[in-house]
Amino acid sequence: MSELLENSLKKAEKGRAYWLKFIEVYDLSVGKYVILIPDSYTCDAYLSLLFLEDFIQEKNAESIIILCTESIIKEVAFSFSEKIEQVIIIDQEIKESLLKFYCLYEFSNRLIIASLTQPKGRRGKGLIQTGKVCYAEIFAVIVYGLTEIKKKEPPKLDKEKKVWIEQNSKMIWQIKQEDSNGN
Repeated sequence: MSELLENSLKKAEKGRAYWLKFIEVYDLSVGKYVILIPDSYTCDAYLSLLFLEDFIQEKNAESIIILCTESIIKEVAFSFSEKIEQVIIIDQEIKESLLKFYCLYEFSNRLIIASLTQPKGRRGKGLIQTGKVCYAEIFAVIVYGLTEIKKKEPPKLDKEKKVWIEQNSKMIWQIKQEDSNGN
């Protein structure tokens, strides 16, 4: 077996062990979901919070646990939904292990990976190039499986937290426009 494959399987095995420990500690009863936000400083992270209430309503979720790697998500997340039970900051190794395990198969319908590019191989961003839908719509449909998408505004936050939203919310509602020559 190649060294690369062996390392990937070991990482996936660690991800499985972490997930089993996680579900032992946190009861994932009906109506509870886990959202893994792989990259905190991306539009995907912002959109995962912006559309969270819509996801909760669509799935009739009782509560949400968020896994992330940066404290900024913990600082802003509770402003987006009252159904967030907890925000857990995990290290990069755990995140990568969970993503590697998720690459093998969708081991739980209770875990949502809030990214158009992760785990490796997701190609959701390619739909933007069609010019027919905007980034926010693609995210809402592919990641959360929403059937109805409405333009949303972020909650009111203090000045420091608002910077994170402003950095990540630029151009997510814009559709690529064709010029008059059809290019």
